[in-house]
Amino acid sequence: MTDHRKTNPDFGRAREALSGLGSAKEVETEVSLEEIDPDRELDVTGEVCPYPVIAVQKELLKMSPGEILVEVTDHTISTHTVPDAVKEKKLAEVLGIDEPSPGLYRIYLKRS
Repeated sequence: MTDHRKTNPDFGRAREALSGLGSAKEVETEVSLEEIDPDRELDVTGEVCPYPVIAVQKELLKMSPGEILVEVTDHTISTHTVPDAVKEKKLAEVLGIDEPSPGLYRIYLKRS
């Protein structure tokens, strides 16, 4: 299997651009994430953008307003792109993002 980090000259530039984003996007919420009992969980670990964004949008469209979806991802960029996409399309309110273990993120979304 080819390691595209070594063969793709744009990888270094992409890594440099993404490094400025820092870690998971900070989202302020009055809700304690530990108290949330989600209606659905969507596991997209191992997937990279745009798949986590597309998958979460499809899943949210199946849900009723007020239901809670948690998307689980190990793709740090998704902690930025998923919240931005669901807000832009007015599909969900972002309740918060946590990192239960290093490099694994849970994005809490409430269907609009």
